[in-house]
Amino acid sequence: MYYNHKVFKKPNNNTKIWRCIDEEKFKNIIYGQELYFCRSDLFEDKYEGTYPNANFEMPILEPIGEQNKEILSKIREDIKKYTFINCWRMDEFESAEMWKLYLNNKEGVAIQSTSNRLEQCFEIEKHVYIGKVKYIHYKTDHKTDRIPEHNILFPFIYKDRIKYICEQEVRAVIMEWSTLDSNDIKGKNIPINLKGLIEKVVVSPKASEEFYQSIKSISDKYGLKIEPSSL
Repeated sequence: MYYNHKVFKKPNNNTKIWRCIDEEKFKNIIYGQELYFCRSDLFEDKYEGTYPNANFEMPILEPIGEQNKEILSKIREDIKKYTFINCWRMDEFESAEMWKLYLNNKEGVAIQSTSNRLEQCFEIEKHVYIGKVKYIHYKTDHKTDRIPEHNILFPFIYKDRIKYICEQEVRAVIMEWSTLDSNDIKGKNIPINLKGLIEKVVVSPKASEEFYQSIKSISDKYGLKIEPSSL
């Protein structure tokens, strides 16, 4: 279930969010009625779950000694292995940038939901945190580009401004301590209320008629609204 955590700033309830995916991932969501949460240390972003330069140049916490620094560094690395993330894009409308960024202008679909729908769709007792990503410069030593250090979740709502600000990301996050010693677990499938989550399914502008009809057949079967891209 959704849990209102102080570290996460959720968008307004009616904020539209999008998840662009290929056909296989779409089918996995629909047939499994689950959302996939990827283990955070497996993301392409090398800064995922880490602190920027400014935190090391001007640490917020009191000096803790070299030995304790090594212990703290190990703990922070371990935390990434049991933190799992599902990503969405905030945008009022679909855009050419969106299709290019997430599908490289290939065939696929965009699931359009809202912040409130995402919050209410989860059908597990485990806490799911939802919040907007904040964008900072990771290589600067400027004091304003620091991450708070008093909660282990803070690094998971910050990303490098230079590379990722175009994503305008909202993310859902879960923590699973039981996976700490299992590198074989790459992600988690979390049960959802499918119709509660999906407001509509939009088929990409590059899709063929055959692809559109295939997605329409699946969407109709599950009572989901579907439409072609407005582009």
